[in-house]
Amino acid sequence: MNNYFFENLHLCKRKNQFEIAMTLTHREHEILGLIAKELTTEQIANYLNISVPTVESHRRNMFRKLGVQSVVGLVKEALRNGWIKI
Repeated sequence: MNNYFFENLHLCKRKNQFEIAMTLTHREHEILGLIAKELTTEQIANYLNISVPTVESHRRNMFRKLGVQSVVGLVKEALRNGWIKI
């Protein structure tokens, strides 16, 4: 394969990461950052003045959007894509 193919593949991967990041809502990004800071679901709910089930719903939506199975996977994906910093 030539370099053009690999350059476009790299751009395609970056575009997909960007598209996924853009599908996360502002609240999901906010919750993702708080998860990365090791806050519990209850602490996140209190901090954002929302219910625990709402936090859990946002987390499930992020799992689905990012294709992960756990909070560890969620944080790893966010770190890998530069969406959060620790």
